[in-house]
Amino acid sequence: MPVKLFIFCLIALISAWSPISSNAETLQVLRGNPSAAIVIAPDSTITLESAERFVETSIANARIADIANLSSQKIALSGLRPGRTTLSVFYGDFSMNNVDIVVLQNAVASDTQSSLPLPNTPILEEVSLRNGRTIDSVPLPASGAIIVGSDVPFQDWSVKDSSILDAVILFENWIYVLGREPGTTTLTLWRHSDAETHVTIEVQPNMYDVE
Repeated sequence: MPVKLFIFCLIALISAWSPISSNAETLQVLRGNPSAAIVIAPDSTITLESAERFVETSIANARIADIANLSSQKIALSGLRPGRTTLSVFYGDFSMNNVDIVVLQNAVASDTQSSLPLPNTPILEEVSLRNGRTIDSVPLPASGAIIVGSDVPFQDWSVKDSSILDAVILFENWIYVLGREPGTTTLTLWRHSDAETHVTIEVQPNMYDVE
């Protein structure tokens, strides 16, 4: 699903979602857990089952893997070409998950069904700021996605090099960041308090990508 269409579908959902607790000198980043990645071969399909009902799903790179919602608790995941991407799942109680998806050429076909992690179990990182800038760069794999949260609402954003990454504000306190091509660039966030936050993001090569 295109990112912009995905965002329109989520506006009503996320408008009631409480922001992450943080302070003025930090941001928080939600990402998938690499150790819990779902591995699938190209030209194969498995069913992912959720213990909780979800209301929306999105895949960061639809050239690597495709998804189809079979019901409010089941997703058909199809591998298309080798690579790593992120599946985002949003639930009716305003919780979410980011799940790493790896399409691997030599993946051994096993079960045709797998369970999704429980809601609100992605990796949660706190990113420190100094004078409105991140102290360390934030890593993001190409074709992957992270969600950045703050207790100070975002008003707008810009990216220095849009060939490296793209972003969309989900709602005031949440921004969806998508890695495109390897490289390092700056994501500038404007807040309703008129303060600027400069986030250095390093989009890393997709180790599984054949292109």
